[in-house]
Amino acid sequence: MPAQMTINSKPLLDKLKAMSDKRHIQVVNQALREGAKVFQAAVIEEAPERVDDAPKSDALPPGALKHDVVLRKVAHAPEYQVRFGALTAHVASWVSNGHRLVRGGSSSTSTSGKQRKSKKATGHTVGYVEGDSFFPRAYETAVEDAAKAAADSLKRLIKKKWKSK
Repeated sequence: MPAQMTINSKPLLDKLKAMSDKRHIQVVNQALREGAKVFQAAVIEEAPERVDDAPKSDALPPGALKHDVVLRKVAHAPEYQVRFGALTAHVASWVSNGHRLVRGGSSSTSTSGKQRKSKKATGHTVGYVEGDSFFPRAYETAVEDAAKAAADSLKRLIKKKWKSK
């Protein structure tokens, strides 16, 4: 169960509401981004890295997962997401959840997990690769540091914006 943080927000909300020109939205977004950067660093640290370089393979190059962790602002919400880019999102899902290892072509399965009989299915299943739940592990290791970074940034930004009022 993730750690939780409780804050008495009444004085904070009063100061934020006193800011004009939507500066309070900018302050909150900047603070949340600082916290999200901590999560991003934790995911980069925990992401597994392929060590072999198969020149004839169409697999991602070594280090691709670590280099494609992106931070995105959710539109119309005070929220940031740490996720993988379009190049590596599918591979990150396979690595995190586990997958079948197929050699010599391609294969497909039904939604129930049974291998489909198809003329196009040319490969054979060698085994199952267990998942490496690096994403939840990164969350668990970074949740307190991210909350602290967001809170510290929020305090600093409020003081800065409050003085410039």
